[in-house]
Amino acid sequence: RCSRDWSSDVCSSDLKQAAEAREKARKKEQDRKDDTRIKILLGSYLKKKMDSNPDFNSQILDELENYLTAERDRKLFGLSPLDQG
Repeated sequence: RCSRDWSSDVCSSDLKQAAEAREKARKKEQDRKDDTRIKILLGSYLKKKMDSNPDFNSQILDELENYLTAERDRKLFGLSPLDQG
């Protein structure tokens, strides 16, 4: 709400800016959710394909060998720890 001291133009401008900020935040949150969903769906697809195709499984694990650096992530895929040296 605008105070009586403010001109209607200032009040309208502030309300418009606030609405734009809310819309920008909403879009950013939806983009984040969409990105997470894409990752889950891709992971599900790759896992199913890896489970049914040993050659594809080996190929992906070879790529993950170079991609994953966090020990907890490597452990999920049965990869050996990286040398700490």
